Amino acid sequence: MTPKENHPVELLDSTEREKYLVQSKIEIEFLLRELKKHGTLISVFFSETEAPFLSNILEVNQDNIIIDASQHSEINHKAAQATHINVSTRHNKIKIQFSVDRMEPIHFDGHAFKINTPTSVLRIQRREYYRLTTPVYQPVLCHIPSPHNPSQLLSASVVNISGEGAAILAQVQDAEFSLGAVFKNCQIMLPDMGRIYVSLQIKNIFDVTLRNGDKVRRYGCFFLDLNGYSVTALQKYIARMERDTVRRSVVRMEEQAPPPSPQ
Repeated sequence: MTPKENHPVELLDSTEREKYLVQSKIEIEFLLRELKKHGTLISVFFSETEAPFLSNILEVNQDNIIIDASQHSEINHKAAQATHINVSTRHNKIKIQFSVDRMEPIHFDGHAFKINTPTSVLRIQRREYYRLTTPVYQPVLCHIPSPHNPSQLLSASVVNISGEGAAILAQVQDAEFSLGAVFKNCQIMLPDMGRIYVSLQIKNIFDVTLRNGDKVRRYGCFFLDLNGYSVTALQKYIARMERDTVRRSVVRMEEQAPPPSPQ
């Protein structure tokens, strides 16, 4: 399974919160149904000390929604006992997050949780969120020189990328991989376009639990010293993948469209 990105909960001041807050029941239900329709993965934070688990929305009702449970019973047990849950995701380049008081374990074509429909949702759209989520069918890899042996390359999966930085998932938990650390001569392999060389500076770190239970670490990185070729290659790659996403969406809509009625 190709790793999927986790979505950290964002803390906002009162001014920003008011700006992005959605309280209309109709709008909230629409947002939730859009997440369900597109199978958007959500990050469920149930503890300050436990890593979140990835889930998706299975059903949207007027008063509650049903989400998929973790594949691990221990995580489900702890989540069911939680008294405050934060849910966060990104859809169509927009950050969406909300909170609920608790989750009720239920059976819904397998193990699942029922949660109350949130009374408010944060719909956060800023310029910096306009970054490309790398497609599962064409994974992007990043090779990082080991701090202890630069000739040895450590591989990580790139889960999103922009002209300014990238988020990577790796099982590396070396002390050298700390906030502010800089790694030079990193190689990002852009499918069908070749490799670019960048310097990465770690800006944030999150522990992530994948849907299969594996634990990895997410590093949010900023690009340093990008040369002209790398900037151009990144722009071309992002533009090409956005066009491909649109093309695939059109094809999928045409395939799902009902046949024309006979005249």
